[in-house]
Amino acid sequence: MPISRRILTRAHCRGVLCLGVICLLTAILGMESRSTGETFVLSTGGRLDAQPLNPQRGPSEPYQIRTDVGIRLGLAPQQVHRVVVKSEVQKQYDAMLPTLDPTAAGHWGMAEWCREAGLLDERRKHLTQVISLDENHADARKALGFMAVGSRWMTGDELMRSQGYVRSGGGWKSPQQIELETAARERELGEKALRRDILMWIDQLNTKRGSEALRTLQELRDPLAASGLAEIMMDTKRPLKVRKLCLEVLGRLPPGLATGSLIKLAMDEKDENLRDMAIDELVRGGVQNVAPYFIGQLGSKDNKRVNRAAYCLGRLGDKEATLPLINALVTTHEYIVPPAGGGGINFNSSGGLSMGGKPKRVKNDKENDSVRNALLTLHPNVNLRYDESAWKQWYVEAFTSTAIDLRRDE
Repeated sequence: MPISRRILTRAHCRGVLCLGVICLLTAILGMESRSTGETFVLSTGGRLDAQPLNPQRGPSEPYQIRTDVGIRLGLAPQQVHRVVVKSEVQKQYDAMLPTLDPTAAGHWGMAEWCREAGLLDERRKHLTQVISLDENHADARKALGFMAVGSRWMTGDELMRSQGYVRSGGGWKSPQQIELETAARERELGEKALRRDILMWIDQLNTKRGSEALRTLQELRDPLAASGLAEIMMDTKRPLKVRKLCLEVLGRLPPGLATGSLIKLAMDEKDENLRDMAIDELVRGGVQNVAPYFIGQLGSKDNKRVNRAAYCLGRLGDKEATLPLINALVTTHEYIVPPAGGGGINFNSSGGLSMGGKPKRVKNDKENDSVRNALLTLHPNVNLRYDESAWKQWYVEAFTSTAIDLRRDE
């Protein structure tokens, strides 16, 4: 065997032997050995608590250390993964540990010292020792997060589990809540996927794939498509025919979808045909949830909205709107009237100059044709024109068994 190889083999053997000795020492001293020195994390995975004897060593120099039992060792740099430098309070704790009274009281005292010193992990270990020695130690139990539930000590987690809750998303939830949230997430993902598809098909309408895209849109029956369709039919920048197409497709889905968008179209859309299509869809979906919105609009300061809401109520055919409609037969609205001549400096009747007047606020009563027409639609055999008093008297006789005062608050 060549000399260089023999030398390498001997050096390798010495290294292996040295590592074997270190591992043996680690096992003898124990993984939880305490020292007022530092902790040497070895490349083999072991840990050794010892005092460093050459803290100013160079990078290539070995570590000279002395263990708690007085054994001196030299460790090559490659044998040490890293050195954990302990704080002064940690060293103080390590020095106190061998004198600890191994009773519940002793561990409680050490836990309190750790709390004041900020050694939270060590405190928890001693608290655990306390309740292992005295299972009803109330202070230790509370410090560990236990609470008294009847005759048992339970952690918050155990209490929640005993009541059927499941930890989810950083909190506790019932299985039913988790099921609902899961369904909502799946619904949201489905809506987003269909929205992308609908936008793609809309963009293809004016291409060579237009016929196929139109057929795909018209065959849509998935309720999850409603939000995507509503987004397009509410987009006033889109061509009117595209918006109407989306509303037609919505009309083939189950009723009662995209109600908020349909209400907004019915009240605010400029195109009369699209407004009526929206109302038709609201009628198909039922009036229970939408009539209150239109009834509320009967009190609008804008006379046009009053009449628009009345028209919608007439189309919906909900007789619950009868009395609100009677109260809206004649409404009072305030208007700003500009000064004669538009303000500024004017010539007066004597030929002199005069300053223009200020704008005036005037109130005007409006007889609302659409309100009256809605009442006639709901009650075709009654026509009391705009006479609110007569309408109210009829209402009392038709719908109540006792005389009541239906006058509006002034």
